[in-house]
Amino acid sequence: MCVLHDNKEGMSQKARRQLSYEIIEYKQLLKGLKIKLNDLTSSCPKNADTRQNAIKVAKLISENTFLSNYIKEMKKPPLKELKKLPIVHHKTIKKHRKYIIAISIIYIMEFTYIKKYMNH
Repeated sequence: MCVLHDNKEGMSQKARRQLSYEIIEYKQLLKGLKIKLNDLTSSCPKNADTRQNAIKVAKLISENTFLSNYIKEMKKPPLKELKKLPIVHHKTIKKHRKYIIAISIIYIMEFTYIKKYMNH
């Protein structure tokens, strides 16, 4: 998710429009969390393994009602609860906090087109 590729080939006009709407809504949600899209480039893990671990944490957050509500209300990852899980080191969560929150929001809000675009 570090870089959105310009892959409009094969996308219908309706899909492009829906992707545009999702991006606008996503940017608004991130703005409410005091995160800019530019922040994501600096907080995106450079190492592929670390990036995959951050995505695992984001998915875990989105699948757990308590954790996803915590993100929405507190506007930060629930470090105390995530420390209990052996998925990733807590320093990684702290360092890539904005990235994890941003990815969590994509999964929590079920941005279908952004998720498809991310996987390319």
